[in-house]
Amino acid sequence: MKKLMTLLLAAMMVLSCTAAMAETAATTIESKDGSFNVSFQMPEGATLLSGEWTEEGLYQANIQGQDGLYFYLAIAAPEASAEDDEETALVTYNEENGYTDEYIQNMLKELYADESDNFSTGVQTTAYGTKLAVVRFNDPEAPSLYVFSIWQGYEIGLTAISLDADGNAKQISDDEVQKVVDFLSEVWMSVDEAEAAETPAA
Repeated sequence: MKKLMTLLLAAMMVLSCTAAMAETAATTIESKDGSFNVSFQMPEGATLLSGEWTEEGLYQANIQGQDGLYFYLAIAAPEASAEDDEETALVTYNEENGYTDEYIQNMLKELYADESDNFSTGVQTTAYGTKLAVVRFNDPEAPSLYVFSIWQGYEIGLTAISLDADGNAKQISDDEVQKVVDFLSEVWMSVDEAEAAETPAA
């Protein structure tokens, strides 16, 4: 998880540099070139700036949404050690597994105990019941949003920034947080194409 968090937090620079490479994207993006299959629905009016497997078990995508909202998505396959332990491999952030809002808030407090106070934390729930840990970094110069979760051992993280008409970063609104939640609700992973039905990541 730490590796994924580092990648996501560094992604703001990538997002600000890739806008010129935008190409019109299809409604659904699919990639089957790594150790698992990924598909996700693009938000209305959004553009895929880049999507690639940087490693066999790590998929990353840069997405330009509407109204200056940019997403950086990263999905990491379960750790090899977890794959040998069915119980660990199937870990999902949801109420059934004990990941209540209170539990996740306490987890965030521990994770960011050494950070400045210029951030706020929260918990959101996707359309399918998976809990999302939400961190808003409220730095006046570089505000951003970081959301992460685990679904059946897959680490899913997303960094978002919002730019005004002049290209300046602005605070993430509640509406933009909801757009991220809606997007993550439709991120899907599967190992076998022949599965009767893919299960939503969230």
